[in-house]
Amino acid sequence: MTVRCRKRGEGGCYCFPVWKLLWLMVAAVSSHPFSVAQLPVRIDSLQQVLYRSLDYNLTAGQKKAICDTLATYYSRNKQFDRTVEFSVRSLNLVRETGDDSSRIFPLEMLADAYFRQDKYGEADTLFRELIHLVSIYSDDERLTRALFHTGLNYFQWSRYDSAKAYYEKALFLARRMRNEVMETEAMHLLSGVLIAWGDYEEALTILQRNLEYRERTGDIDGLARTCNSLGILYQELGDLPKAREYYSRSLEYINPSSTGDVMNVILHIGDIYLMEKNYDEALVHYFRALDMGGRVQSRKLSSIALSNIGEAYLQMGEYREALKYQEQALALKLEIGDNKRLAITYNELGLIYFRLGMYGKAREFLELGLKAGLQSNLKKHIIDSYERMSDVHEALGNYREALEYHRSFVTIRDSLYSDESKRILAEMQTRYETAKKEKENERLRSAEQLQKVKLKNRTLFSIFIIVVFLFALSFAVMYYRRHRVSQRINEQLSRQNLLIGSQKRDMQHLNRELNEANDAKDKFLSILAHDLRNPFTSLIGCSQILDEDWGRLTEEEARGYVLQLRDTSRKAFSLLESLLEWARAKAGKAIPHPVDFPLQSLADEAVNLALPNAQCKEIDIRMEINKPFTVHADRNMMLTVLFNLLSNAVKFTGMGGRIELSANARSGMCEVCVADNGIGIAPDDLSRLFRVDEKVQTRGTSNETGTGLGLILCRELVEMQGGRIWAESTPGHGSRFCFTIPLKGGKTGDEGTVKIV
Repeated sequence: MTVRCRKRGEGGCYCFPVWKLLWLMVAAVSSHPFSVAQLPVRIDSLQQVLYRSLDYNLTAGQKKAICDTLATYYSRNKQFDRTVEFSVRSLNLVRETGDDSSRIFPLEMLADAYFRQDKYGEADTLFRELIHLVSIYSDDERLTRALFHTGLNYFQWSRYDSAKAYYEKALFLARRMRNEVMETEAMHLLSGVLIAWGDYEEALTILQRNLEYRERTGDIDGLARTCNSLGILYQELGDLPKAREYYSRSLEYINPSSTGDVMNVILHIGDIYLMEKNYDEALVHYFRALDMGGRVQSRKLSSIALSNIGEAYLQMGEYREALKYQEQALALKLEIGDNKRLAITYNELGLIYFRLGMYGKAREFLELGLKAGLQSNLKKHIIDSYERMSDVHEALGNYREALEYHRSFVTIRDSLYSDESKRILAEMQTRYETAKKEKENERLRSAEQLQKVKLKNRTLFSIFIIVVFLFALSFAVMYYRRHRVSQRINEQLSRQNLLIGSQKRDMQHLNRELNEANDAKDKFLSILAHDLRNPFTSLIGCSQILDEDWGRLTEEEARGYVLQLRDTSRKAFSLLESLLEWARAKAGKAIPHPVDFPLQSLADEAVNLALPNAQCKEIDIRMEINKPFTVHADRNMMLTVLFNLLSNAVKFTGMGGRIELSANARSGMCEVCVADNGIGIAPDDLSRLFRVDEKVQTRGTSNETGTGLGLILCRELVEMQGGRIWAESTPGHGSRFCFTIPLKGGKTGDEGTVKIV
């Protein structure tokens, strides 16, 4: 496809291919090395095509695409005036295309250009229009980015309430999308508002989590910004070593080509030197930053550098130099309309004029600083304004106004620092009343001693000396007391923090113990229900036979069933006692009571308990002991273990099956095994048999059910005796369960394998 156009000065036509136009547009924003080498030529070509659009017969859509490409190029090269030019042209061309959604991209470019030129008011209007369009025509991710940019514009404008509102909307969308990257960025931006408001604890919590996430994900740009924010926070808290550490880390992560970011960190490092009264190093950093600000044409950063230079000269006592730089900073900040930084400069100018003895000018600028601070809720700067206004009025002799401003200063300061304000207010009240009484006394003395001029002058001079001395003494005592109170408060806070940390650890330990006890309770109840089922099944079976066949039973048969009922009841009661003993052991209230007893008697008793169920399935339980074994263990616990293993073997062995017991003596332990030729256990289930956190439930060959917790009980009881338990199985060929218990005296005598058949 081609576009027909007419060459200037000629009557003929030639063909300009559209693909070549599109290629030029793509090449203009490409990052490929080949295209970058010829970028200016291609940008010029695009501009020539745009300016001669009538010759090329371009559509509105094609012209808009060229404008968007040029705006992108100039934005990347920080030529924001040209970005504004082509973004505005692109927006005008939208009217011709009639596609309202195509306004989104040029709006983004134009708003960003105004923001980077510190024109926050113009950027605000565009950002709000952008949010409206994106919410209609685009997705949540693009809307979240628009909310980020709008909030950042308000933040740089020192309108923190609005910035916080937009950041919170962005955070809501990020969480709804489950976008962890955007959620982290939203929390980072919120921390900046919290620092500006003096909410340091919450800001620190957010930034520490932010730092962990960025380190985990390897986000270098994010690490640079997070470390810078942590440096600002620790600087506000007065922890200068920490602040310097994080600023240094930030410089390591920042891309050197990001001049504005580097300049920002350099300004902060200069602030640290200033706080340490190393004025030469502070000025070196500030002037370096000022030079960089001029090169990137950033009014905001340049104004900050000028203001900081003025503050350094103020602390050095060079008030005229300080005044010169603060006035230059004020001119730039008034152009930007930045309330936060205006508050700083107004307060600094007020202090300079105060030091120069120009109290009227000092009051004028301090009132402007107070107004700017109140508009943006800047607590730190509001405190400075109130304190300095109090000093100005005191110097003017306006003690009532000085007291009122000091009251306001103490009230705001209390929300950030300590309760010492009440004492200071009381001292100010005393000073005010003392001064008032002194004036009254002077008038009285003047009236009474009108005829004694020489004596009056001598008396007044003495009073003046005494007042000055008392004032100096009071000031020294006040300063000393404030210092001591501050030290005590810091010590109390440190102790309180240690106590809170200890209580938190104790609470976590108690919670873990409570959870473990609760788990043990649940497991015990399940095991109790499981292990009592078989004896009670036997009881119910015998009693049912007696009930239904009483008339057909001989006296000997009836007596046999009654005896079986008695024996099964006793065994069930014994089993219940064992289970309760296990539960007490888990709670730390019971321990095993090992005794010496023959293995044969334990086997007889366990087989008798399991025999009724085995007879129902015609299973042959073979039992024979060729060598006597005397073991040393808690007999009731071992009976529970052996009975559980026999019951499981009966459950998973088919009709007419076979169960064998064997014992092996080795190294002071007796190894007892229960083997069957039943259905076996799958390899995956075999590895989970004895674990509390894994339940394995399989129905028996006659559809028997169980809780799957009997083997867990066996493991607990065996390990309490100092033994171990394990299982071996081949699916379809049966299973073999073994456990070990100590032999009497830890000796086996003749070692070998004994089958209990």
